[in-house]
Amino acid sequence: MAMRYYEMKRHAVAAYLTCVVGCDKVLYEVNAFGGRDFDVDLIGCCGDKLVVFVDLSEKFSHYPKEMKHATMRRKLIQRYMTLRQKESGVSSKQVFEIWHFGVPPEKLELVLPSVCETLQREHGLTLNIVDGDNVKERLKQTVEQILRGSNCDYTNPFTQAVLIAHGMLELPRYGIAQMPDKLPLRLPSAYLIPEFVWTMLESEYVVGWLGFDVGAFDLLITIAHELRKGIWDRFLKCFSEPAAFAESSEVFFAEDEWSHIEWTELPMLELRRYSHEELTAALKFIFSHAGEFLEVWQSRISNTMVIRIEYMLPFVFKHPQFSAELIEAEVAKYGGDRELVRMHMQTSNPDKRPYRGSIVIELANALEHMRFSEPNRVLVPIDDPKVSDDVVAGMWLTYQPEFAGYFQLTFDSLLPRWQELRKSS
Repeated sequence: MAMRYYEMKRHAVAAYLTCVVGCDKVLYEVNAFGGRDFDVDLIGCCGDKLVVFVDLSEKFSHYPKEMKHATMRRKLIQRYMTLRQKESGVSSKQVFEIWHFGVPPEKLELVLPSVCETLQREHGLTLNIVDGDNVKERLKQTVEQILRGSNCDYTNPFTQAVLIAHGMLELPRYGIAQMPDKLPLRLPSAYLIPEFVWTMLESEYVVGWLGFDVGAFDLLITIAHELRKGIWDRFLKCFSEPAAFAESSEVFFAEDEWSHIEWTELPMLELRRYSHEELTAALKFIFSHAGEFLEVWQSRISNTMVIRIEYMLPFVFKHPQFSAELIEAEVAKYGGDRELVRMHMQTSNPDKRPYRGSIVIELANALEHMRFSEPNRVLVPIDDPKVSDDVVAGMWLTYQPEFAGYFQLTFDSLLPRWQELRKSS
């Protein structure tokens, strides 16, 4: 419980920095000393004008009990001098504060006056002490701003607690952006879908070195190995290393048996991953022979052909373009949990599920046959969905709600490249 209480204090300070001071970004637990001293509890940034460094006094009680007053005094002076030096090249005004929620640790209370005096006299650095009464006044201002509907971070647990306490549980949605239901561009033709896929999967915004899972291609390759004639032989040539059946698995069903079997009964090839080059080549080939592919699919599987290309975004701490702070801010903007992002920053092999999305392409005889039924999806509008006289295509992108803001950041960054497809068509 003590740790949770400490965390809520951090969130309370963050709410003050956002709602009252006007910080547009707040960072939690910043390791500014390479493990040689306690993390900075919070750093609030107001554009390029102001940077506020905040420590909570409780953590200094964890200095060794045998530490002498002179040693603590020296360490604290060095702590704030180091912080200032790290930001020496930045033109922003710097503010350094220690907040006392209640009574500070005795040893800290004894040395702080001389620490503040020395920093001011010898180094021109002001360290503000926000004591119990000042903390109460600042939190009162924060609550007033939250209830006034100011520009606050409504994903902050302290902010949410204030709203709940005042019977305003629904208000946080005011501050949370909603994922759009479609992209802000229209593809002129369904024939641009393969190029759209290529543009996304070959980019630095998607993890591509392992290849991509496409269950529909696994099945189509199975069918191609059975039919082995005409377009099916040519379809297999889209893949650099088409899988082959073991002799014991070369069992196929008669044409009239396909409608009576389950997907799991199919004599599948070994599942594989496909490069973005193979995916694009295969999609172009399917679109060029859409009627024939859909006819076979309908006779054996279902009324519409769904091609789901699974992809993964880079881990938060490994993105080649986005900083972890930017991803955290975007995740929070769309209602995600900042703490989840921070947890992912601190482990080398985080849970991959929040990073997984898919490009879903559907072929059908008519638009009304298409599903578009997934809740977490963004539709890609297409002006002319026809790929043949009797086949139309649709496409949408899926995302994980926990990291919705990260996916939206990715889609926004890819938008200029997708817009180039319109110009080239």
